[in-house]
Amino acid sequence: MLNKIKIASWCMFDFGSTAFMMNIVSLCFVQWINQNFGSGDKIYGLISSIMYVFCLFLYPVAGEICNRGWKLLPLGLLTILSIAGTFFIGFTSSLLLGAVLFSVAYLTYQIGLTYYNALLDDVTTPENFGIVSGIGVGTRYSGAIFGLIMVDFFIRGDKQQYLPEFLAALIIQPMASTQTIYANGFLPTALVYLIFAIPLFFLIKSKPVAVVEKSGFCSIFVSTWNNICKVLKNKNALWLLLSISLGGAPVYAVVHFMTVFLKEIGGVPDSQLTLFLIVATLFSVIGGVGFGFSLRPFGNKRIFYIILFLWSGILLVGTFVHGTQIMWVLGSLAGMGMGGYWAVSRILILDITPKGKEGEYMALFGIVMVICGILSNVLWPLGVKVAESLALPFTPQRLSTFVLSLLGILGILAFIPVRFETKEEANPR
Repeated sequence: MLNKIKIASWCMFDFGSTAFMMNIVSLCFVQWINQNFGSGDKIYGLISSIMYVFCLFLYPVAGEICNRGWKLLPLGLLTILSIAGTFFIGFTSSLLLGAVLFSVAYLTYQIGLTYYNALLDDVTTPENFGIVSGIGVGTRYSGAIFGLIMVDFFIRGDKQQYLPEFLAALIIQPMASTQTIYANGFLPTALVYLIFAIPLFFLIKSKPVAVVEKSGFCSIFVSTWNNICKVLKNKNALWLLLSISLGGAPVYAVVHFMTVFLKEIGGVPDSQLTLFLIVATLFSVIGGVGFGFSLRPFGNKRIFYIILFLWSGILLVGTFVHGTQIMWVLGSLAGMGMGGYWAVSRILILDITPKGKEGEYMALFGIVMVICGILSNVLWPLGVKVAESLALPFTPQRLSTFVLSLLGILGILAFIPVRFETKEEANPR
């Protein structure tokens, strides 16, 4: 039996946090830097790289803390820090302080995902993981769409007139009707994040765990290292993590470079980009829910194969075609594949996770996501650079899409040895 209240509160958190991701991480912060200091892409890239390094070290520690039964408390503290960091960015005129606040907001959000994903086991039963995860991903992308539409009224001067007076009070810097001020997007996004996060902490209780023999703060790091070694000795888990990493690189590449792909390869004009992103996000909702519900009747392995083949095909086709119309087709398919990837990949991890080890496996899943981000951020510009250096007779970005499609194919090959018959397969022998 599905507990609708628990599921709704779990999904609402995803709704609010994804509005944060879309508004702050993808839009407002980098444009705030550009608007006030210039060189936004370079500064943002440096900040993100440093943050990812911290994530690599903190994810396993968060996983061990999670295994000791602490889920809601650390998630609550991290969420408060993330919201507070977001809240105050718009009030500062200092690049350094803004960078620190953003780093706090984004880092705590990322680490909090370890606890949030592990809570799925407290929200529903294993046979319903796929359904609930699919609903969660659908809610996530609904939050992304809501975030894009909502923040537009606060950052664009020509739309602020439509805000009721009590919401207009959230605008920090007054705007003329012709202005766009990204600093005004932080405060309302922080409030949305807060409002949709609150129910989770009152309506969900984490299950009790067995008493851990070791105690003390230092033992967390010892256990963390031991747990990582155990998981990496588990061939089944290792192949799955490798497959998710390789298959996820194309997903992250599309997330980071979709607008470049659309403009340089597809010739999509600027006037259509926002609409394109909204349509792709709508298809992400369909993909997340559809693939999530398909897990039970068709099985995890078949569904993830479909997702991996879909992503490899999208980028492979995108390498050789051009034109706006085909980009709308590929963009819609990419949206479906993106929603499916997020919904299914975390379920695959949970399906091979031994009981009581959800935290460390979710932490490794978080590390895999970081690796996906690093791979995509390295391979895309590297492909462009190589194509330009060799003066290849096609758009440089096509080489990047081709290389990333090959990674997707390698992800398919890495997925072949993975087995899901029993959770015991995830235990190192």
